[in-house]
Amino acid sequence: ALSSRLQLEIDEPADVAGTVIVPASSLEAALLNLIANARDAYGEKEGTITLRAVVRRLQGPRLVSGNLLSPGRYLDVSVADKAGGMAREVQAKALTPFFTTKSADVGTGLGLHTVMIFARDHGGSVEITSEEGIGTRVNVLLRITEDNRLATGDRPGA
Repeated sequence: ALSSRLQLEIDEPADVAGTVIVPASSLEAALLNLIANARDAYGEKEGTITLRAVVRRLQGPRLVSGNLLSPGRYLDVSVADKAGGMAREVQAKALTPFFTTKSADVGTGLGLHTVMIFARDHGGSVEITSEEGIGTRVNVLLRITEDNRLATGDRPGA
């Protein structure tokens, strides 16, 4: 739950079009995890967490957080905060399993890693942009299917 000190801003431009084939519950869990991380980053401060969805086109292969993404269209869902950002050393380890900056009774260190596994398993990746003293944005890139049969529920070969 978000406290009354925080606002959730949802920014979904009208030009977001495409279909990603992912379990809805997994996408929901990933987004809730990222929103909880942003909430925790604020601590007792007031602020805004921004959830945004856009389509990103990769013109050529691109390595993102150790995952090689093919050219094509990706749904880019980001969660951003202005809660102070991460130090470079923290950002470099953020996707590592069991790494956490939280106390043992608060976090497991599996949240961002779990989001990364979810994105990777669905043809995408996670990209973290953070500036210490400013804030953090986590982008989840998910491959948009170009197969209209999948987008309409038809299965190839069925």
